[in-house]
Amino acid sequence: MKKVSLLLAGIGGYGATYVSALLAAADGGEFTIAGVADPYYDASPHLEDLLRLGARPYRSVEEFYRENSAELAIVSTPIQFHGDHVEQAVGHGSHVLCEKPLGATLAEGRRILDAQSRSGRFVAIGYQWSYSQAIRTLKADILDGRFGRPRRLRALVLWPRNLSYFRRPWAGRQYVDGRAVFDSVANNAAAHYLHNMLFVLGGRPDESAEPLSVTAELYRANAIENFDTAAMRITTGSGAEILFIAAHPVERTRNPVFHFAFEKGDAYCDENAQITAVFRNGERREYGNAGADPDNKLWEAIAAVRSGAPLSCTARTALPHTLCIEAARQSVPEIPAFPGELVRTDENRQLVYARGLFDGLQGCYDNWRLPSEMGFAWARRGGEVDARALLMGSRKLKARI
Repeated sequence: MKKVSLLLAGIGGYGATYVSALLAAADGGEFTIAGVADPYYDASPHLEDLLRLGARPYRSVEEFYRENSAELAIVSTPIQFHGDHVEQAVGHGSHVLCEKPLGATLAEGRRILDAQSRSGRFVAIGYQWSYSQAIRTLKADILDGRFGRPRRLRALVLWPRNLSYFRRPWAGRQYVDGRAVFDSVANNAAAHYLHNMLFVLGGRPDESAEPLSVTAELYRANAIENFDTAAMRITTGSGAEILFIAAHPVERTRNPVFHFAFEKGDAYCDENAQITAVFRNGERREYGNAGADPDNKLWEAIAAVRSGAPLSCTARTALPHTLCIEAARQSVPEIPAFPGELVRTDENRQLVYARGLFDGLQGCYDNWRLPSEMGFAWARRGGEVDARALLMGSRKLKARI
């Protein structure tokens, strides 16, 4: 069977995860690594292993395509480069697996979709829960009508991140060197769990539900440009309401949990990523661990190049998440800081946190409420944004261009 040639664009940070998975499977005969493109490739502890496999090192994606080619480009570069690197890859005939999110802005997301359409190549986005067998089985049951109509969905993620996390050059930034980044808890670390709620409501296996309206509350405790705490209420075309709550400046960890309430039953995910459904007729079903197979996105993309196998999460699947982030930015144009008397620094852990935030957001999740609806003195509700109008506006802008 023909091997699929790969470009690894970005081999540090999350890109190292792809490198490790590929090196572990290098004897399987499914792929070759044509090259790596990373301005700091010398710093990779895997560089010698990659070179032994025949990979050629380059400082940039442009440099790679000047003298080389690949059937599949795996883009793990920072958010602000997703649009450029995807466009370059498909423009040179490569299919793409790009790490989440789709892009920093809705305009960039649409740019990626347009580049994909022009090229005839696919662009897959690496929201690994969308490739999870547990999530796909759950979604199949939803599509089959086993759960009935969706009512409301909620997800909670409380992940402390220390000062070194925010010292990365683009962490928590809105722009870097004039490029949009909009890095945040909702567009990076916890993006999976917002996207997943849209994904399971999609009308097809590779489709996500589009938001109709978004009301956000965004806050920051760390000294960053963007927000490190988010609460959003999203309405969808199915009539279902989504509540998403995520924060970094908390002193304790609450791994992702969700509760999806449907007409005929409820699906729950615990902190160990185990998904269970309880139906109104007393039936119970275990779906397994949503995080059990994080490399499925990689093998699925390689299979799609080789045989045209279907993809679970494409650029179009990921666009509704980007639309939610754009709407949240319009809902809260200026990010408020938590009151100074609430902000603490744990010197031992080098962690900035807001006192009482962990319990407060847990209460929001338990009660299906935004912080302002809980009556917290620091809470400020954002405006309700018509997401459909945003999306139509981006389409009209593209048509004029």
